[in-house]
Amino acid sequence: MSSMFSRITTILVIVLFLSSSLLADDPCVDDPIYYVSLVQLITEPSRFVGHRVSATGFLRDDGSAIFLTEDHANFDDVASSVFVSISYGPKDISETGIAKTGCESNFVRVSGRFEENTPGEFMITQIQRILEFDPNAELEKNPLCWANPDGQSD
Repeated sequence: MSSMFSRITTILVIVLFLSSSLLADDPCVDDPIYYVSLVQLITEPSRFVGHRVSATGFLRDDGSAIFLTEDHANFDDVASSVFVSISYGPKDISETGIAKTGCESNFVRVSGRFEENTPGEFMITQIQRILEFDPNAELEKNPLCWANPDGQSD
């Protein structure tokens, strides 16, 4: 009986050790993604710097920023926007030097890392994917319109 208890204890210790080491290597455990509103990123940027975020906005026609609304984008109201950095190779670069995604001039959900580019200027970088955003659809039903071709962050 004691031998059986000893074996079970040993097995449990090994399983716990292995599962904790696997979790430590899982980026989702140490680096969760925050589903935030664009308003939160604009008004409380320091709260999200360095974190992976997913935010919804209107992607300007040149693909350089997401805005609260299409009207904000048309009037170039940068105070109502967050810049995005989408780049992965020369084949899809526009005349402006910004990667074209095919998602421009649409409401989108951008998932990437929120960084402070220069003091007071924030942007979403290391973008993993961009979904067309339909507020009437369930999130997982929004079609993918761009994904990092390597499956990696920029």
